Amino acid sequence: MARFRKAAALIACAVMASTVTGCADTSYSVKYGDETVKAGVYIGYLQTELNNQLYTFSYQGIESKDYFSQQVDGVDLSEYVKNNSIKDVKEYVAIKKQFEAEGLSFTDDELKQISSNVNTSWDSMGGMYENNGVSKESLKEIYREALMRSKLFNLYYGEGGKEAPTDEELQKYVNDNYIRYKMIAIYKSSETDESKAAAENEEHLKKRDEYFEKGKDLTFDNFDQLIEEYRAESDAASEADSTQAEDSSRTDESSQADDTSSVADTSSAADTSSAAESKAEASSAETPDSPAADADSTSEAESKTESTAESKTETESVAETESTAEAETTGETEAEETDPYVNEAMIDLASYTDEDFETASGKLFKEIKGAEVGKVFKFENDNAYYIVVKGDVSQRTDYVSENRSTLVQSLKKDDFQKKIDGWVEAAGISVNEKAIKRYTPEVIYDRMVKYSEKNSK
Repeated sequence: MARFRKAAALIACAVMASTVTGCADTSYSVKYGDETVKAGVYIGYLQTELNNQLYTFSYQGIESKDYFSQQVDGVDLSEYVKNNSIKDVKEYVAIKKQFEAEGLSFTDDELKQISSNVNTSWDSMGGMYENNGVSKESLKEIYREALMRSKLFNLYYGEGGKEAPTDEELQKYVNDNYIRYKMIAIYKSSETDESKAAAENEEHLKKRDEYFEKGKDLTFDNFDQLIEEYRAESDAASEADSTQAEDSSRTDESSQADDTSSVADTSSAADTSSAAESKAEASSAETPDSPAADADSTSEAESKTESTAESKTETESVAETESTAEAETTGETEAEETDPYVNEAMIDLASYTDEDFETASGKLFKEIKGAEVGKVFKFENDNAYYIVVKGDVSQRTDYVSENRSTLVQSLKKDDFQKKIDGWVEAAGISVNEKAIKRYTPEVIYDRMVKYSEKNSK
């Protein structure tokens, strides 16, 4: 009889599991007090975390078949994604509880913005979310948590907040973690032919050293004049290359016209017995669809493209960041006329790791960090040849007022995370391991792949 009762209980449990209730209820991911968080919220976080890691792998050239054999921070991908997603759900609970405890709420405009963001996301990815087990309501909860987190941060650290940092604290953060610099960068050749690349780089290096000699004794403030001189020469070189290409094009076209005329005249003189035949031959020689004409046009276009590429490589320079090169090619703007800092950059190195400093840009920043303030120096990495001068960060006293929000985030993000960790600990959250085992990163990945394959046909 006891054996029968045990078997009946197992059957009942299996039935309840099939309806995601009771013994194997996987409809929720975590529980706190009498409340639960839908599994869809967990899956939503998991999907986002997984996508972020797969994007990184793809960027690194790792093939999809090898994704789940990779590690992140020394942990297998699947375990890493799972752990972070559980952490996200726990923080969702902690943020929600603290938001309510502080008596905070959303404005009507904020609620409208949340709905708008959810609708936009759902319009583009709703099918994928539903396929993975994420409802629109679960997605909305994730958006709500992001805004609750932001409002709590501002409550503590925003202007007038409970623990808002002073200007002096922010300036100290800038002094301790930022580098300030001006520079000229002459990019290395993009030629695939090694001999051509070596020849171009020799010219680039020569140009860098020429300008270094001109500017090696300049101060940080006066370095602008070297940048402007190099910029003017670069612009002039680009314009000259463009004009030369246009002149070459006109010469080729004129030469082709002369050749055509010559062919027509020869045809006419050689065969005076038939004027109609002469006209036909002349017309054929002038036809632009002839193979010879096509070959000339193609060669000319290729030559012009190569010339443009070489000109860009030779004349690009960086004054603030690498994106500044775009501004240099468009001419002087109104901002350049009024912004006293247009030629300089401020970079926060607080989050840089040893690995980051081994990248091309990281090596440059490391060199600048260790350089003497006001001393012009040369540098080279895999990307370019540089002339750099380091500035005194502490003199940028206006940087705090102009970038307060960003600086507060950087300065207080660790303190805020400690608060969240404390709230998580106090929330009494229990994880539904059955749901976690059911919705693994591998399962969600397979669903994503099958959905994409099905809907790409």
